Amino acid sequence: MSEISFSLAAVGLVLCAPVLPLAAQGQPAVGSVALVIASPLGMGPARIAARANAPQIGPVRAGLAVFVEIPDANGVDRLRAAGALFVVPGETVLALCAG
Repeated sequence: MSEISFSLAAVGLVLCAPVLPLAAQGQPAVGSVALVIASPLGMGPARIAARANAPQIGPVRAGLAVFVEIPDANGVDRLRAAGALFVVPGETVLALCAG
């Protein structure tokens, strides 16, 4: 049984490895861009943003993520309460994508 637990933990770590450094970047500031990452088992990121009253940025959406503007000091908390797994500062993600 412990071998199965160890295997599941290892697989979970490998799957989460790309997102963990992004999640450790801290909270986005008010008025800044943030990447909202949703759970694959929950509601979509567009619905999470709408429920949190965080306006989406850009016409392109991914299946599990969307860029939003953080409207006020409670915006990040509302996004998490609405179902976001991670709310990552957008500047960090954009810098990684720009290479």
